[in-house]
Amino acid sequence: MKIDGKLFVAATENEHDAFLVSAIVSYMQYMDIKIVAEHIEDECAIRFARNIGIEYGQGFGIGKPVQFGS
Repeated sequence: MKIDGKLFVAATENEHDAFLVSAIVSYMQYMDIKIVAEHIEDECAIRFARNIGIEYGQGFGIGKPVQFGS
């Protein structure tokens, strides 16, 4: 399951959204569903994702998009 980038960014900025994302992550872990966070743009976002148990992420903080080979 992907955590939408706008929701993830909001979760790094305020505690209400952080609580919501943390609850979603807890439930997905209980259901044994892998979670990907979008918009991992910096070290702060990486730390937040790791602290709440997200194992996968995508965004410029991890790597820039690459063109598919032909």
